[in-house]
This record gives sequence, C-alpha cells and structure tokens, in this order.
Amino acid sequence: MSTTRYSQPLRSNSGDSSKSAGGSDRDHELSVNFYSRENGHWSTYMRRQGAATGTIHHVRSDTVRDQDRFYYHEGPQPYESPSLYGSSVVARLSSGEVSKAQASIRDYAGDEDNIPRVSRRTNCQNFVGGALGRLERDGLLKEGHSQYFAQHYGRRGEDIGTDLKRDGRHFELAEKKIYDGPPAARYGEETTRRAPKKLDMKAFAHLSR
Repeated sequence: MSTTRYSQPLRSNSGDSSKSAGGSDRDHELSVNFYSRENGHWSTYMRRQGAATGTIHHVRSDTVRDQDRFYYHEGPQPYESPSLYGSSVVARLSSGEVSKAQASIRDYAGDEDNIPRVSRRTNCQNFVGGALGRLERDGLLKEGHSQYFAQHYGRRGEDIGTDLKRDGRHFELAEKKIYDGPPAARYGEETTRRAPKKLDMKAFAHLSR
C-alpha cells in the first residue's frame, strides 16, 4: 500500500526508550484507525511494525440483534483494509505490553456501561476514546491521548488527519484501497461534537471478516 507519512518521533508509554522496562523491544504499534475521509468508523489497532496483519479492537452495531446496542469485537485484521482512510500511532509497545493492552481493552469492554448505545447518543468513536483512557489509567499509554481524540468525535476523517499533522502528532494516510462508498454518517447541521449519532456500521461489516 502506498502511503504518505506525517510523523514525529513516537514516545512510548514510559519515556522515550525503544525498550520496555524489562528490556524487551518496543516493536509493536498501537494506533487509532479511521475508516472514512468523512465522519466514520474508528478502531484501536495493534500490530508489529510493518506487519501486514494486526488485531482490531472496536465496537459494531447489529440491528438484527438489537437496534440500540453496540457489540465489542476483536480479531485479526489486515492493515491494508479496503476501507482504511488513515491511522495515528499513539504508542510503541513490547510484546508483553501488547498483551497487557489487549487485556485492558477487554476489561474496559466487559463493563456494560462502556458499551455505546444509540439511546445514549454514543458510538464506536466514544468507545475508542474510552479505551484509550483505560490504557492511560493502566500505565500503558501516556496521558492526553483520550482527551485529544474525544475532542474530535464527529469530525471528518480528513479534518482529523489535518489536525493531527498540525499538532505534531503521527498520521499516516492510506492512499490506496480507500473505501469509496457513502460516508458512515453525517452530523447534519449540528454544532456539537459531543453527542454523536449512530453510524451506519453495515458499511464496515467486512472489518470483522
């Protein structure tokens, strides 16, 4: 996949070392992935640097099962997903830290209060922001990321990428295999960014395949 990279030197969760406290290489990336240049789906994603496949952690809607509730899903996912618009690496982790981070996100998802619902006007973006907050609390991610991305709920993927570059944060634009369908959702004329509407997750059903 041809990409354009905009990045600053990545900082690990515990200092700027490429090694973990136990001496292991931090050769895995934790990123927030965006699946539309419009207002669309978000996920957290972990992979070894340069690997073709990683693990996606996100929530999806299933209107057949429940019109209101979202459902947590994790599993292998090719990095070159046809709908991937761009990604922002927020941390480098060792293999051991990846296992801890995945357990932390599962624990967060295990609390029903953290699962988005249409009736609460929350969606996958809120889940990602909350999961980042849990990783910060558990010492696996430097503080500030969850707040930063929470300020971007409801924003177009293209605008988020612009903001990330402007703010000196990492952003990688996927130039190939970009999803070419309609946006997952639009916020109409609403001015608030804190009350997202339900996204049309059917457009991203392939992410679980």
